[in-house]
Amino acid sequence: MSNAGVLAGLSRNQANELLLENLKGAAVMLTDQHPEILLDRNNSAGGVGIHAANALAQGGFDAAIADAVLAAKATTESLGAHHD
Repeated sequence: MSNAGVLAGLSRNQANELLLENLKGAAVMLTDQHPEILLDRNNSAGGVGIHAANALAQGGFDAAIADAVLAAKATTESLGAHHD
């Protein structure tokens, strides 16, 4: 995300600051609401958020995250089996 900010014309410091503020805000929001509720509330028809979510889906982001979680789980289980 930071690199994308730089590509969009921000300085590296601005991009990093914007990234961190967005991550902090998302973490706070997720403690109070389920992600699907937040998406429904914040993604207006034809708006910025829904276009961004669509771009992530088209790029396979959801599948890549799921693959990473499952790979980490499998590795953790494998490492745990060696310590029994």
